[in-house]
Amino acid sequence: MLRYRIKIIILLSYFLSLMQAHGQQVSVSKEFNIRTDYAYEILGHVGENILLYRDKGFDKMISAFDNDLQFKWENKLLFEHKKVKVIGLTPRDSLFSIFYAMKKDGVEYIRVGNYDGSARLQDSLTIIEQEKDLVGQRFEIINSEDKKKTLLYFTDHNDRFKVIVYDHLKDTLDWEEDFYFEGVDVNDDIFDIQFTNNGDVVILIEKENRTGKNNDGVLEYVVFSKDNRSGSIGQIFYQGKYLQDIKMSIDEENSRIGFFGLYNEKKAKWSEGYFYQFIDWTNLSNQYEFEFKPFDPKLIVDVYGPNAKKKKGLNFFLVNDVFWRKDGGVIMIMEMQRQFSRRNNYDIIGRSSADYYSARGWVDYFSEDMVITALHPDGSEHWTEVLFKKQFSQDDGGIYASYYPFITPSRLRLIYNDEIKNENTVSEYVLNGIGEYKRESLFSTRYQNIKLRLMDALQISKNEVLIPSQKNYNLSLVKISYN
Repeated sequence: MLRYRIKIIILLSYFLSLMQAHGQQVSVSKEFNIRTDYAYEILGHVGENILLYRDKGFDKMISAFDNDLQFKWENKLLFEHKKVKVIGLTPRDSLFSIFYAMKKDGVEYIRVGNYDGSARLQDSLTIIEQEKDLVGQRFEIINSEDKKKTLLYFTDHNDRFKVIVYDHLKDTLDWEEDFYFEGVDVNDDIFDIQFTNNGDVVILIEKENRTGKNNDGVLEYVVFSKDNRSGSIGQIFYQGKYLQDIKMSIDEENSRIGFFGLYNEKKAKWSEGYFYQFIDWTNLSNQYEFEFKPFDPKLIVDVYGPNAKKKKGLNFFLVNDVFWRKDGGVIMIMEMQRQFSRRNNYDIIGRSSADYYSARGWVDYFSEDMVITALHPDGSEHWTEVLFKKQFSQDDGGIYASYYPFITPSRLRLIYNDEIKNENTVSEYVLNGIGEYKRESLFSTRYQNIKLRLMDALQISKNEVLIPSQKNYNLSLVKISYN
């Protein structure tokens, strides 16, 4: 018996050393079976609790944990009607809001319910109501960066772009409008939508030609606000280049809009450089042109090593994230992402059958190296670094791949799974403001029964991040705390 006790103590010490290495502490919650759940969302700190929302169909549940992720309670959310369609949630310091659609006595409503940190309903109110065309719409939700306003919107087959802006501080509808665009298919041509702390809506529309097919297209951005329903319109021209991806971002600190992406001189799957444009929010003009920057040949060598001579640029890279610096510069993260579909002869038969698994085919997911580029406020390049990783998985939707950007005032941490498998090491790259970086292994998932969905993580404080772990239909929360 003494020998077994010694073994247990040694194993416990081993686990503790894994979970507290390098000045980080890792906590893991109890597991929830989510086989029949429709969706879940991490709300983070609300009042004294860490909250998790789960949509189980008719029942909407809130689970609460303490700061060490010890389970406290689970409550069913109360609504005034049995059948409600949840659109989205807005977590705040001591409350969280749920936006939902419902129908009663032939009238359709969009409502909001405000709940405290114990999931008790504090108040609810109707935002808008009409006879039809609300409950059946596919609403999207965007919370402002400061969580003081929320945008609800949808597009429909009538080319309507419906905007609803809610003010959480005043607990009232801020403004709403139906927009129609001449010569625009709102379901296909709207490329990106951003929402500011002031409640302004910025829409990026691709006019004339689709991205990557022709090089004589033009992008059009429209800024709508409560006091400017007609919108401020501007255009950005391709200048004969093929744009392979486009990302729009709002710099709240310096009142600017930024546009970023990768390009080529001809239609291809590889990129020969990146482009950018900074637009002053307070002084919008009508026409702009992108600034194009070819990749340095040394960068291609850094990425591909001995195979660089066979490469004309970066293959299958996309601009994944853009982070604004205090001075108005940016840090742009480009990541290699590729999917490869595997088909066989049985799939031809399967597509006409009722067998879901035979109809879907098989997909390989690759998420690999990252190129990090920092730009000064004028767009000139500050530094560029290549960070290496190799992530491969099959038939899982790629949900365990890529990375999570954990941001502090002086550091950018990119947390990622070394490999996509059950027993894995979770690592991070830590970068400072001048591009210096180091790679560290955070902890091992061996014997922990966790598998991290890092793309769905949530930073809940300056030194804490919550990550969902989903394995075999079991969900748990993992918290990394940096000391």
